[in-house]
Amino acid sequence: MLSKLKMENTGPGDFPDLDFGTRLNVFTGDNGLGKTFLLDAAWYALTRKWPGDVNPSVLSGRTARPTDPSKPARIVFSLLTSAGKTVEDYIATFDRAEQTWTGRVGRPYSAGLVVYAHADGGFSVWDQARNYWRKKGSVDVQDRPAAFVFAPGDVWNGLSSGDKVLCNGLLRDWILWQLDKDGKEFPILSEVLSGVSPPEFAIEPGPPMRISIDDIRDVPSIKMPYGAVPLPHVSAGIRRIAALAYILVWAFSEHVKASGVLGQAPSSQITLLFDEVEAHLHPKWQRVFLGGLMKAIRGMQTDRRWFVESNSPSVQLLVATHSPLFMASLEDVFDARTDRWFDLDYEPGTGKALLEERPFVPQGTADAWLAGKAFDLSSSRSVETEKLLERAAAMQESPDATPDRIRSMYRELLEKLPPFDAVPVRFRALAEAKGVSME
Repeated sequence: MLSKLKMENTGPGDFPDLDFGTRLNVFTGDNGLGKTFLLDAAWYALTRKWPGDVNPSVLSGRTARPTDPSKPARIVFSLLTSAGKTVEDYIATFDRAEQTWTGRVGRPYSAGLVVYAHADGGFSVWDQARNYWRKKGSVDVQDRPAAFVFAPGDVWNGLSSGDKVLCNGLLRDWILWQLDKDGKEFPILSEVLSGVSPPEFAIEPGPPMRISIDDIRDVPSIKMPYGAVPLPHVSAGIRRIAALAYILVWAFSEHVKASGVLGQAPSSQITLLFDEVEAHLHPKWQRVFLGGLMKAIRGMQTDRRWFVESNSPSVQLLVATHSPLFMASLEDVFDARTDRWFDLDYEPGTGKALLEERPFVPQGTADAWLAGKAFDLSSSRSVETEKLLERAAAMQESPDATPDRIRSMYRELLEKLPPFDAVPVRFRALAEAKGVSME
C-alpha cells in the first residue's frame, strides 16, 4: 500500500509530503485542483505506469508533465509492505528528451492488487501475479501486460489484446458464474452487491434475460422491488456499483487463480482508488455506501471459498469526493489512527493549488460540511437567497434604513423564504425592537 507521496514541479501545485493512512484517505477540493491527478499519481507510485500509458485510447493525456519545463520534475514515494515495513523512498524524474518518467533500474516492490475506479465508469486493474516483472536469465523484464485498463464499454463486453482474451466482461462472466452451480464467484459477487446496496433494498441478481432479437446473449438482471430488470436497463447508480462489484470479484478471482498457476500465495493487500465516489448515488445511498464497501471488500478477501489463507488482509482506499453527505457519513467510520483527510484549495495570491491534511472533526450535518473547509460555501442556501440575506443583515446594521425600506425587506423575505424559516421572525423582532412596525 502507499505510504508517502511528494510531487515537485508537476500538477496544479507543488504538493508537500503526503503521509497516507493505512485504511482510508479522502480528497476534497474544487474542480481542477488536482484530486484526479493525485489518484493518477498514486496509481503510478503503485504500478510504475500512468493510466494513459497503458491504454492511451481510453485515458489519453492522463500522464503527468512538468509544470515548468525548464526545471526538474520529481515524484518521490514510498510503500508499506504487508509485513508493515516501509520500503525506502523511490524517486522518479521526468526525462524531457524522452518525454517519460524514469526511476531506479530493476523490478519495483510489488503492490499486491490495485483497482482504480475512474469517474467515467471505466476501471484500471494491476495484479502482482499477472502484471508484475519477471526474470529472463539474470535480468528483470516487464513483458507482461503493464495493467488492465477498461473503457466503460470494456467492463461490460470484455477486454482483449490481439488474439488473447484478458477479460470476458461483466455481461458474459456474470452469466457464466451464475450458471456454474459449484463456482465461487457468483455467491461472492452476490454478497458484495448486498454489502454495497442502498438502504431501501438489497441489490440482488435476478435470472438471465434476453432483451433483443438482434443479440443472442442472455444478460444479467437485478431484482428491483417492482420486478426483475435487465442490468443494462437499470439506473446509472446501480450500473456503476454493479460494475464495481464485478471488477472487484473478477480481479481477486483471477489473482487467486494466477497465483495458483505460479505456485505462490495470493497477496493480502488490496488498494482501491475511487474517483467521484458519490457519482450517480442518491443521497440516502451516499450516507451508507463507504461503510458497506469497506466491509464488503474485507469479506471478499477473507472468504474461505477462495481457499485462500491470508494473514492480516489489508484494504487501503483513496477516494475523491464533492459530496457533503459523503463527508458526513465518514463520521460513522473515520478513525484518526488509520485514516486521513486531504483538502485542496487555491493558494492565495498565486492561483496554484494548495494541499493540506486537515484534522477530521465531526460537523454533525451535511449542511455544516457544505459550509466548512471541505467545500468552502458560506451557506447551503441558493445563491440569490444568500444575497438577499446579506442585504437584510446589512440593513439591520445600517443607521440610515428607513421604516419603509425595512418593511419592504421583510415582505421580500416572506416571499422568498419558506414559512418555517426563522430568518423573517428574527428580522421582524429586531425591527420592532427598534420601534419599526411591520403592520
